[in-house]
Amino acid sequence: MDNSTKTPKPVFGKNIIEMLMFNMYDECKVIYREYIQNSFDAIQEAVTKNLLPNVNNGIVNVAVDPKHRTVTIRDNGTGISLEKAPSALLNIAASEKDGYVQAGQYGVGRLVGAGFCSRLVFRTKASGEKEGTEVAINSDLARSIIRDKNNRSDAVTVMSEISEVRRITDSDDHFFEVTLENIKEGYDELLSADEIMSYLSAVAPIDYSMPFKNLLISKNEEFKELYSRMKYVNVSVNNKPIKKNYGKTVIGTGDEILGIEIFHLKDEEEELAWGWYAITPFSKEIPEKVNDEFEPNRGIRLRKNNIQIGDAKLLDKYFHEARGNHYFYGEIHVVSADIVPDSTRQGLASTHEAIRLYDLLREKFTEMRQIYYMASELKRAVRDLNVGVSKVNSDNKDVDKVQAKGEVEKALATIERTSGKEIASSSAGTPLVEYYQNKSKEIQENGGETPAEKTKKDKPTVKIVASDELSVLSDKYSVESIKVIRKIFAILRRKWESDNKATLEKLIADTIKALR
Repeated sequence: MDNSTKTPKPVFGKNIIEMLMFNMYDECKVIYREYIQNSFDAIQEAVTKNLLPNVNNGIVNVAVDPKHRTVTIRDNGTGISLEKAPSALLNIAASEKDGYVQAGQYGVGRLVGAGFCSRLVFRTKASGEKEGTEVAINSDLARSIIRDKNNRSDAVTVMSEISEVRRITDSDDHFFEVTLENIKEGYDELLSADEIMSYLSAVAPIDYSMPFKNLLISKNEEFKELYSRMKYVNVSVNNKPIKKNYGKTVIGTGDEILGIEIFHLKDEEEELAWGWYAITPFSKEIPEKVNDEFEPNRGIRLRKNNIQIGDAKLLDKYFHEARGNHYFYGEIHVVSADIVPDSTRQGLASTHEAIRLYDLLREKFTEMRQIYYMASELKRAVRDLNVGVSKVNSDNKDVDKVQAKGEVEKALATIERTSGKEIASSSAGTPLVEYYQNKSKEIQENGGETPAEKTKKDKPTVKIVASDELSVLSDKYSVESIKVIRKIFAILRRKWESDNKATLEKLIADTIKALR
């Protein structure tokens, strides 16, 4: 006897629409990453179909109109044919993308813009077709239906109610664009060209800046080879091109970038990822903000298909101490087909390969920790050397020259000892050691001051503790002048009659005030 029963047809409620449109991301600027990611995939497909010579000919422009509270993102990718466009743009999670070759994978990201505007409009045209397709989604109507507790419509019915499809004409042969109309109050950062450019310079699949390429990549043969295989598109905001913000120096600290270290992360013979980081003096931790704006490059960033995964802090937890990541500029590019982002692109989907990659990152970051620890030792030794040499060359008779020479010898011994460590002879350690050794030579040759520091001083000044009554004169008078004033006051105090000291002190105070 067959006791089986017919399986009921599942119903996907309207709350799925709420999740995909209004609750997918907390950070509104993520929509730019999602749409440019889709553009990147369409441009790669255009290359495959011989519509573009290579991916680097791909163009994406973000047109921002604050006055009308509208944003349009347009690319020169394949576009979608008249036949496929309605279903491709209205079906939910039915994408053919796999997350391996393409950057996208689930086919849900295109709806995220609806959460921040009144109307979300897609327009597209495929090569060889005279007409294109427009699909408009009424976000305000979607909100109303979802909030209506008496409305029991399923997700498919809601999508049908809030969407309109029509044909359009356009002079371009193939393209895709998405427009957010009437961006809601509270999301003004979506309308700030400067904020969009700063965000996309970190996350988008774009090229490096020319100074970074010319002065750093061009000098590293391995980086040149890896860079030649890197895919990027030309992204602009209001027709202003964007590049990755890496340059010749670290923005947050002013440190010069001395070189680039390349590394590979392999599981046995399979390469999971490769990466680079900037070798700098590591003078201090890179601040999160500079002049109230976020430092765009702080920390090693994780990328797949040249698109950033997560935020600047994603890899902090894989360092021995979270702040360790804040000393570095750099990127890790995932190359394994078995490592893909999770559904929100805030991290990696949990696979054996992803877990192994994280283990390898911990090992690599432990090695990198030795680099900035060594830099810290060298920096302190050079600072102590500067103090000691300055004392040795000082005209101040109160300085203990024997002690000062001892400080110099100790600092030089520390520099020599640290420079002899195994990590110091590594490809990353060598330029760092050379930098601090050159600083050491410069200090010794210039008597404790670099030429730049000497030019800042038009005249010597006396260093006086805050309690010294003459400290207020140190910015106006020379060391010798203050010594003379001090001697005069000392003589007066010795010679003045003891029963009238109050008058003298008032006279001295008035004199100091007049001298100021």
